[in-house]
Amino acid sequence: MQVIARLPGLFQVEVPLRTLFEAPTPAAFAEQTVKALATARPGPELRPAPRDQDLPLSFAQQRLWFLDQLQPGTSIYNLPLAVRVEGPLDTTALATGLREVTRRHESLRTTFTSQDGEPRQVIAPEPDMPLPVIDLGALPADHQLTTARHLAEQEAQQPFDLQHGP
Repeated sequence: MQVIARLPGLFQVEVPLRTLFEAPTPAAFAEQTVKALATARPGPELRPAPRDQDLPLSFAQQRLWFLDQLQPGTSIYNLPLAVRVEGPLDTTALATGLREVTRRHESLRTTFTSQDGEPRQVIAPEPDMPLPVIDLGALPADHQLTTARHLAEQEAQQPFDLQHGP
């Protein structure tokens, strides 16, 4: 079933689930998929929306905006994650990677504004994600992990500022 779910993303073709059961071998399924590809009509060309103006919120963004209006300043929807890195940390490479991920994913550069009472999304053109570095190396070894956990918990409690961003 995962194969059926992946086909639209890979080949832009819908293959009915029954095809998987009617073609019980991988070779037979591949043959049916090739037939579906041959008869498939291409969908409309997808073009990115221009980014020179504010855009309406997606349904998911509307829900997030509504919840933030209902209960501002909460961190209840944060999904904190900590990663332990063994060995020396190349902070330059980490900052470069963070900047690249932010460049690729508009949602990480998006803030919300209100225009005539309607929420709108504003996508920043360039990533501006500072990477604060806190060196705990000067602390005794037994305090480093405790301090790191405490700092991570504090950071996880910081609410997102949907209007201004990080």
